[in-house]
Amino acid sequence: MARYGQRSRPSSAISVWGRGAPEPLLVDYLVVAGGGGGAPYEAGGAGGAGGYRTSYGTGPATGPSGGGSTAGPALLLNLNTAYTVTVGASGASGYPGGDGGSSVFATVSTTGGGGGGGFSAPGGSYIQNGGRSGGSGGGGGGAAGGGAGTANEGYAGGAGSTPSALFPGGGGGAGGTGSPSTGGAAVSSSITGTAVSRARGGPAGAGANTGGGGNGGGGSGNSGVVIIRYPTAAGTITVGAGLTSSTTTSGTDTIVSFTAGTGTVTWAAT
Repeated sequence: MARYGQRSRPSSAISVWGRGAPEPLLVDYLVVAGGGGGAPYEAGGAGGAGGYRTSYGTGPATGPSGGGSTAGPALLLNLNTAYTVTVGASGASGYPGGDGGSSVFATVSTTGGGGGGGFSAPGGSYIQNGGRSGGSGGGGGGAAGGGAGTANEGYAGGAGSTPSALFPGGGGGAGGTGSPSTGGAAVSSSITGTAVSRARGGPAGAGANTGGGGNGGGGSGNSGVVIIRYPTAAGTITVGAGLTSSTTTSGTDTIVSFTAGTGTVTWAAT
């Protein structure tokens, strides 16, 4: 049995271990989509956080995946095969707020955060729009309801309070539902070796590449991020054109963080 913090050998690889074969390419991931934008004006709804899925963190000291789900299995990938990586863009402020872009790694994808619902009062008559659905839902404009989240990725946005109080709905987060003027909670991961909270719903979703939702009253969301972690001995990675990335190591693992763009990654035997 594997010790805590280690992965069990996949059954498909057991038959060749011990005969000079390379270590299986078992890749952990954290895939966070772009956050939704907030709607303008004082009672515009906040954006929802981008959808959040991860395979890293099955132990008791780490957080879950988005929407209250458990961490998924690591991916068993092949050498000399191209796998797609896409980092979801942030949703722009608008009426309603724009949805965030989807993030992708290989077979894992997440849904962009929903934009915040619009609010206006032309001629003294309130017009209130619900938040948009997404990885996590956008908050409602005025007193309208929040948008729905996506199962296993994030939570719903919150409804605002009465229009006279001017408290718009907070965006849903990967770790909790939004409420009036308060964003849903983020989720923490230590896949990089340091605990970092990501995918908080607006209006408190600030921070580059966290997938947070934009502020109510007008504010763009945060762009997403894709992070992968794999045994260094399993292969040498090549990152294709079109992706912005950085690489670090932690013990016997290599960690690559993708912060913008779309392209492919490929591993070759070490």
